[in-house]
Amino acid sequence: MITFPSTMHAHTHYGDGKNSPEEMVLAAIDLGFVSIGIAEHAWAPYDLDVCIPKSRMRGYQSDIAHLKEKYADKIEVSCGLEIDYYYLYEKANWDHVVGSVHYVQSGNSGKYYTIDWRPDIFEDGIDDAGNGNVRTFIEMYGENVFALAKHYKPHVMGHLNVIEKLNSSSRFFDPGAGWYQTMWEKIISEIAANGLVTEVNTGGMSRGYVDHPYPSSEILHMLHRAGGQVTICSDAHEAGMLDYGFDVALDVIREVGYKSVKLWQGGRFVDFSV
Repeated sequence: MITFPSTMHAHTHYGDGKNSPEEMVLAAIDLGFVSIGIAEHAWAPYDLDVCIPKSRMRGYQSDIAHLKEKYADKIEVSCGLEIDYYYLYEKANWDHVVGSVHYVQSGNSGKYYTIDWRPDIFEDGIDDAGNGNVRTFIEMYGENVFALAKHYKPHVMGHLNVIEKLNSSSRFFDPGAGWYQTMWEKIISEIAANGLVTEVNTGGMSRGYVDHPYPSSEILHMLHRAGGQVTICSDAHEAGMLDYGFDVALDVIREVGYKSVKLWQGGRFVDFSV
């Protein structure tokens, strides 16, 4: 039985996904989804391994526009981008935008360090951008998330606290530390104040990195207390994962105290009772 009939965060072979946009749309229709949002990693000069090639950006938009029309009587298809803090796009040119911070740039070397890819890169980021201080490095990440919410205001705030992905057994830092909790309280306050929708993202689960959605239950509690809104996204990189872990996500959402989540319908978010 379907648990939640949408995801606004899915990837295709235009970027680092496995399937074509049409294959993703057809899989969503088979699941009984009412909407699907394709959100490729936007082209950025520091993210070439996973982003959509610059030369394919227009083709991507044209392809999604064709699918919108072709399947309009079956599902709502939204053409979006997943953008990072350092390379922004005009929101008006896209149906929706997912704002996800993956990088911290060093003020020393100018290098960009991914915070969720490999432990050795994370360590290099601490040494360079953080001047050897893990708290400094993580707070730089937090400042990027805060600025994205405050100034850019994406339709969806993507996988909050993904910076914990490589932090199994508190390898790099203690997520219960007061400074870390304070950082998130500030970010959550800004997200809620701007009426932004935060995704409960199951992508780390489907790819075997973690056994829980992002954000963590603790941060979801903060969000709920602040009056923040949530939706559920699979961050799927293949058609078979479009609704992966949605039952787990719903359990967490309900436990936190939410009675409804946001569903994309008619080009906007509406309430969906849970």
